[in-house]
Amino acid sequence: MSQVLSVLQRFGGMTQIELADAAGLSTATISNIVKELIAKNVVETKSVSRNGRHALYVTLASKGGIAAGVSIGRLDLHIELGDSTGRVLSDKSMPLSAHHQPDTTIIRALEMLKEMMEFIGAELSDLKQLTVALPFPLSTSSKVEVPQILAGWSGDEIRNRFEQGTGVVPVIENNANLACVAQMKALGMDKTDALYVHADYEIGGALFLNGNIYKGCFGLAGEIGHIQVDSNGTVCFCGRRGCLNTVASATHLASLLRPARGEISLRDIVDDARNGDLVCVRLIEDVAASVASAIEPVVTALDCGTIVVGGRMTRIGDGFLIAFGQRLNKIMFPVGVERSILLGPCGDEAVARGAMLDAARRVITED
Repeated sequence: MSQVLSVLQRFGGMTQIELADAAGLSTATISNIVKELIAKNVVETKSVSRNGRHALYVTLASKGGIAAGVSIGRLDLHIELGDSTGRVLSDKSMPLSAHHQPDTTIIRALEMLKEMMEFIGAELSDLKQLTVALPFPLSTSSKVEVPQILAGWSGDEIRNRFEQGTGVVPVIENNANLACVAQMKALGMDKTDALYVHADYEIGGALFLNGNIYKGCFGLAGEIGHIQVDSNGTVCFCGRRGCLNTVASATHLASLLRPARGEISLRDIVDDARNGDLVCVRLIEDVAASVASAIEPVVTALDCGTIVVGGRMTRIGDGFLIAFGQRLNKIMFPVGVERSILLGPCGDEAVARGAMLDAARRVITED
């Protein structure tokens, strides 16, 4: 049964014969599985014609309408569709250029969104809620607080363009906050207080308290990448000196490697580290240690019992988690207290998944 659901999530709706072929099962077996899934309201079917013959077309059931999560990152666009229960119906991503602009990127996002809706046998009118994740600090009014990260982007413009394209007013949210939502749910800890660290192109974070993201007075709680670690350090995008991001971001890592290796991306650095490149491993472990040192006062002040880490840099294997844990355990107060340090399981899907889950939650509360 799980094999059939996986095929439908990956390839979208199809006839029972096509489903049998894609899943590698007999048509009789598929027929029985589909009947079970219909009884559980997991799939929906309709009669269609294929080459003049009657066929049964199978799609995942969209309970309560469609929720969409759109993640617009530094170098990629990622969209997930789900139903009101948070079950993934479709998932798709594409690369973006280094200096992509709002107009062309949102056009691509809307085109992809429409294709995905068709893919699962739904109309754009079935879209009930939409959350858009962005990779920079956002105030409670969705104002972009550090616009230099993606020059030319505005929260109001993004909201207006998506509303015009879908008929749905989107919620605009910070990527680390949404990644935190996905990671905590995947860990089965969505009622546990935790500090989340998002080690990606920049360092981000979130405070997860009483089952919700705590945003603080101005909506900027959890912005650990802008904790000052060197008052005489390099000027950060935000205009201050010596933020954690100036010594722990992908931009910083690339600048250290550029003299010997030329232009190099975070994906290249992570892939090289996974393949045993000791220089790349060491650099990312140094990032992990720097992040741990920077957040120690937060951990101590809030007495966090659980710290969850995620983001692309954590994909090098155990190295990031070990270096992070060793540094944090060495300097935390009180000495010897064991805190739970966990790797988030969502991988590159975390931000889009969290955006979809946020939208799905609103489908339920507003129905």
